Amino acid sequence: MDGIQSGIVWGIRPEIRNLLSQFPDSRQGLEDFDHGYVTGQFLTWGGFTVWIGGLAFFESQELGHNPQPVPAAIGAGVAVVGLITEFVGVAAISSSYQRLFEGVNQYNKEEFERFTQASE
Repeated sequence: MDGIQSGIVWGIRPEIRNLLSQFPDSRQGLEDFDHGYVTGQFLTWGGFTVWIGGLAFFESQELGHNPQPVPAAIGAGVAVVGLITEFVGVAAISSSYQRLFEGVNQYNKEEFERFTQASE
């Protein structure tokens, strides 16, 4: 892997992807990462949007534009649900990296076994 720099800010470099796709176990870790990362991003940004919308609704009710206690409580509830969803998304992203690292470890294990068999 000389000369390969990895980065995972917006995905995995194609060279790393190709290496991990060589063995079934490491490929599974890569696929698990992809699914978990996309799901986590969706939940995080969706939760953030719902959280901001709930806060905006809550504040508009509290500032006297429509001073009814039930809609203000609904806005607060929506904000809390959005915040919880955002935390679930962050947890999904974190666990997807764990699955990626497990895939990398599987790749290293397979390569080491292949290397030791070739040197015997």
